[in-house]
Amino acid sequence: MQRVTRSRHRQKGLSAVGWLLIAVMFGFLLLTFFRVFPMYYDNLKVQTALDGMAQDKEVDFGSRSAIWNALTKR
Repeated sequence: MQRVTRSRHRQKGLSAVGWLLIAVMFGFLLLTFFRVFPMYYDNLKVQTALDGMAQDKEVDFGSRSAIWNALTKR
């Protein structure tokens, strides 16, 4: 009989403190993602535009205005 009552009192999940710690960690990761992702996305857009401009045969790389015009098209 004593063995049955002892197994009933065992914890079968996370406590409120455990859930709070998980929520804080998830929030920190989400905040980090939202702060870092725009920088990587902007870099990807710039890199894509520069790669496309490098493959464009109509761009005169000796002219600064031609380069700016090619970038604004993208």
